[in-house]
Amino acid sequence: MRGIFQTPIFPQTMSRNRFQLIQRYRHFNDNNAAGTNEDRMYKIRTILDIVNNFRTNYIPDREISLDEGILDWRGRLRFRVYNPSKITKYGILVRMVCESSTGWICNLQIYEGKCGSLTETVGFLLEPYEGKGYHLYQDNYYNSVHQTNELLQTLIRVCGTIRVNRGLPKDMIEEAKKLKKSEVIFRRNQEILL
Repeated sequence: MRGIFQTPIFPQTMSRNRFQLIQRYRHFNDNNAAGTNEDRMYKIRTILDIVNNFRTNYIPDREISLDEGILDWRGRLRFRVYNPSKITKYGILVRMVCESSTGWICNLQIYEGKCGSLTETVGFLLEPYEGKGYHLYQDNYYNSVHQTNELLQTLIRVCGTIRVNRGLPKDMIEEAKKLKKSEVIFRRNQEILL
């Protein structure tokens, strides 16, 4: 990890228990504005604004990854999600773009109980990196042939797994059903290799 991201002042000035106590009672918003605000994220909006400033000032390495994570939360929250197959079953779903070498979160979007299409989400998360030659790594939830075509137009190269129903050619799907162990098939369409 880069030394610039370390914050040595905390361990030099206070114990871990004191830091955790301060962190426990941290508060970012004006509770009087709670009834008048339609923004579901108003309690942490100031922090999200800081993240947006960071996004405009930090330039990540060429390799970035797109994935989601769940922030553990068991309290009452309108947009809390439940996924029984995850270790953290209840929480706040966050989609994020991370720098592959450091794991540093470069851009994020918090799921607020309503969302646009997957293409809109990916477009929002990758918008700061368009036209700059980044290499994106992602799993089969985000990947599709159509999405890859669009990202290639913005000079973002894509690598990742893909689901069968995300634009694979029909003949390739049929051939894949007949594959034996250690056999491989591929198709190429200009810049895209499946």
